Amino acid sequence: MKTLLALAASVIAMATHTALTLSSTTFPNNGKIPAAQAYDQGGCGGQNVSPALAWSGVPSGTKSLAIILFDPDARKGQGWTHWVAYGIDPARGSLAEGAGSGSASGIVHGKTGFPSPGYGGPCPPVGDPPHHYVFTLYALDLAPSALQAGLDRDGLLNATKGHSIGTATYTGLYQRTK
Repeated sequence: MKTLLALAASVIAMATHTALTLSSTTFPNNGKIPAAQAYDQGGCGGQNVSPALAWSGVPSGTKSLAIILFDPDARKGQGWTHWVAYGIDPARGSLAEGAGSGSASGIVHGKTGFPSPGYGGPCPPVGDPPHHYVFTLYALDLAPSALQAGLDRDGLLNATKGHSIGTATYTGLYQRTK
């Protein structure tokens, strides 16, 4: 009987912990990404401003966070990496709009499909249906110093394999009409 009560208490304790969540004030989850967030070259017509992102429910033991922005619809389903950011202090709680550009403190920008590191906004081909832009937040049990600079998406995922203690996603849609 004690074992059953201990198990029930454990389940209740687990249920009261909040899950890791990711949100944005720039656009709603599964909503349309504003034009300002689109890429600023190649006729995409945007300003290449990364959206504001916020997180909560960070698991205990988290030493750093990472964010990957990936478009699984690009290149006929092969996908395109738009942003790789890591070494982020979990206590920070958010990234302001535009934090994906330049040398924002406390963020390591990795390699993407674009020529420069940092955020690269949506720019699907004209005529394509809306693409899905999936922001994935990773809670890591690795200190920021454990990850080398210049990692791409695959490099970051390989370096953090077995070290992710929580994930959350947030998706935006974008379609070019001209």
